[in-house]
Amino acid sequence: MKKGSVWIILCALLALVWPFYADGETPLPCDWSMAVSGTDQRNVEGFVFIYTLDLAAEKTGGTTEEGSYTGAARLKMTFDASQTSKISGLDVSGFVDMDMAQDSFGFEVVGYDEETYSDFGGGDTLAPLTRYDSMALVNLTVSTTGDHDVSSSLGEASGEYIDEQSTLPMKIAIEGGQVTVSIDVPWFYGTFHGMVTGTPQ
Repeated sequence: MKKGSVWIILCALLALVWPFYADGETPLPCDWSMAVSGTDQRNVEGFVFIYTLDLAAEKTGGTTEEGSYTGAARLKMTFDASQTSKISGLDVSGFVDMDMAQDSFGFEVVGYDEETYSDFGGGDTLAPLTRYDSMALVNLTVSTTGDHDVSSSLGEASGEYIDEQSTLPMKIAIEGGQVTVSIDVPWFYGTFHGMVTGTPQ
């Protein structure tokens, strides 16, 4: 058999089997779900504040986690004087209970850029040690409800928060499907973890 004929036969065989290998290696379009839930706390001069975040978001289509998401978020900040160490000369009692919510908001997950990520929002502007795959930077507008009743030797404060609007700069970073959400403003703080997963369409 001539060398040219052998080459033609090999090419024909490759043409038959190549689509199967190609299909196995090509990412499939997926519907994507992001879920982040957790609690963090900050000790400020002996006062312990507890922060909770529940976030869920979805994206339709695409072969990676990047793209446009629609989500909802619930945030909570509490202060319980019974869990706070006593400061010399200051006796504190009472509580703060603040709920923040956004029922529908959109955000875009894009490729990670260290400088843009570090510069966004307030708080710590140092570059993170981890280099992430992708990110989303969100100015989240939330409605705030709740009440507070705190008293100390310096005075008393009490009342309710009713439909107050405020904005939280929120950083979302993704690495290998692991999601890290960071918020750092004077009245809400924390780092929270979750996952983003894709389900083939």
